[in-house]
Amino acid sequence: MENLVLPRSAICQTYYSQQVYFYVFGVVRHHGRGEPQSQHEINLYTWLEYENSKDSNIVASALHHYFSSVASVDLRQCQSLRLFSDSCYGQNKNINVLSMLFAMRSQLYPQLNITYFFPIQGQSFLPPDRVFGRIEQEIQKHTTILLLEEYNNILQKHDTVYQYGKDWQCYDFKEAAARFTTTQRSFKISEARVLQISGDKLGPKPAFAGEFCQHSLLKRGKKWFQFKPALLPDVNCIKEANRTVVLKLLGELGTPKAVQEFYENTLASYGGKDIEKDLEDE
Repeated sequence: MENLVLPRSAICQTYYSQQVYFYVFGVVRHHGRGEPQSQHEINLYTWLEYENSKDSNIVASALHHYFSSVASVDLRQCQSLRLFSDSCYGQNKNINVLSMLFAMRSQLYPQLNITYFFPIQGQSFLPPDRVFGRIEQEIQKHTTILLLEEYNNILQKHDTVYQYGKDWQCYDFKEAAARFTTTQRSFKISEARVLQISGDKLGPKPAFAGEFCQHSLLKRGKKWFQFKPALLPDVNCIKEANRTVVLKLLGELGTPKAVQEFYENTLASYGGKDIEKDLEDE
């Protein structure tokens, strides 16, 4: 979803000021065209800018939590899994997420065949877009949102929410993928329109039609059942300049002292350095 901001206010100072980002990543189980979306099938993974960055590690970790816990009962009874997402290389369409899927299949669901589709941009509409649209309509009714709990109350009206640090954590899939997968490949993940995971082989296709060509991603001697990424510590991505601007903005908004203290405490240990964009798809 587009980054939500804290604090949210209708006054012009807020629009032109740096704020704290609230991230929302959606996973929707889809039953087919025309089927209604029920709450237990809409899962939102949330985290704040001062908790972690927005990269492929966090996306792979959220997906791993969903597949290994939320959807585990159903996946044990299935033979195939079809995934659909946009083609954002830094978050969804990269070797880190693929490594997570390979390892998950090997360790939990060896009978599962996984096919990953990337619809053409501008010519498709995914179910999570409907979810995000409903959330945005609800948010528009609130001119002022100062605390995280206010966003969570909106999200929980229609969806199941998993909060970072409470319900799920982030793992270093990037480092583990670098140890397990080869960089010498005869194809580009970024150019694939469909990816198929069957056994230890990856089958990419540059178009929806045609046959899959099977490729191995593993380095010699490596096995997917050995793949275990390390737990990542929290990463505060807010710079000191952002912290100063946010606290100044809260003063201009005339927020209650308790709200200002919340921001002072949560933004106290700022990141202080740039976080490199995660583009490990090649």
